[in-house]
Order: sequence, then structure tokens, then C-alpha cells
Amino acid sequence: MRKNNKIKTLGIDDFKLVAKIKKILNSQFKNSVEDIYCYGSRISKNNKDSDFDLVLVTTKNLDWKKEYQYSKIIIDLGIENNIVFDPQFISKADLKKFTFHPYIQEVISTGQVI
Repeated sequence: MRKNNKIKTLGIDDFKLVAKIKKILNSQFKNSVEDIYCYGSRISKNNKDSDFDLVLVTTKNLDWKKEYQYSKIIIDLGIENNIVFDPQFISKADLKKFTFHPYIQEVISTGQVI
């Protein structure tokens, strides 16, 4: 896996909002979110006008209905805060299984985990 040479910069407001998302989801869905990776231009360039890329690492695979329920909560919080979230989902097992994949490597090496 590639070493992280990029500085991870997540503003305090963004950090608090993602922590709030994690808390709400874990409250409503029985501690099913282990980690949330924040990555992309919002974090690498500290670009507040960019969409907010998230990868939610879950304790187990989610079906499309659960992904929809999670996404609705995330997107609604984004609307309240004038942020466009782009949530993606992966189970902890699949994250370990696919660490060789370039997308996963990019998320892990450049993202900030909450």
C-alpha cells in the first residue's frame, strides 16, 4: 500500500458534521458504522465548494435498502448544512479483502478516518 504523502485537512466544522453522521447512524442502526473515511478534493485541497466524498465502513454488508436509509440521513444532513455528500459503503471484511484495489488504496492513503 502506498504511503500517504498528502496532508489530510478536514476543517473542524466538517469533522463535527461527519462525527454527528456517525453518531446518528450508529444510534439508529445498532453501531453498524465502524469508520467513515473522508477523502477527495474537499479534504485534499480543503475546498469547501466541493462535494464531500465519504466511504462508510460497516460491520457487515448492506443491502440496497439499508444503503438507501443511510444515504437519506446523510444527504438530509448535507442539505441542512449546504453540503453535497457522496456516500459509498463497504463492509469491514470487504475493505480488508480489497486493499489491493486502487480506489481503496486512494481512500485509505489520502483520507481522514473518523
